[in-house]
Amino acid sequence: MTTWFCEHQTEWQDGTAFRFAVLQNGRMIGLVDLDQISDGKGDLGYWFDESCWGRGFALESASVVVRFAFEEVHLNGLRSGHAVDNPASGRVLSKLGFRHTGEVMVRSRSRGASILQRRYRLELQDRSPG
Repeated sequence: MTTWFCEHQTEWQDGTAFRFAVLQNGRMIGLVDLDQISDGKGDLGYWFDESCWGRGFALESASVVVRFAFEEVHLNGLRSGHAVDNPASGRVLSKLGFRHTGEVMVRSRSRGASILQRRYRLELQDRSPG
């Protein structure tokens, strides 16, 4: 885990990943990031403490990072996904304008197991202004 945190500054400088802590009352309650950036595309990810689920933090934070991805980093597309047993995360992606593209098996670091993940895409031209 320490190595992962140490890589953040280099990734930011290289433009390969951008990670943002989400704080509430000085306490980290979540993380939103862009990573795997190459060829004008990147992956959007987010994680929030379970005590914060259902309170709009994921949607609000991810929408800021999506705007950052397109307006500051100048990406032309984003990929994302969620475990199929987490439909609330899918609703966040749908509200952000992402479109479902299929399902794949992936390794989940947080769960320490392979999971079925529902995948999504958002292209710059599909984004509504603002």
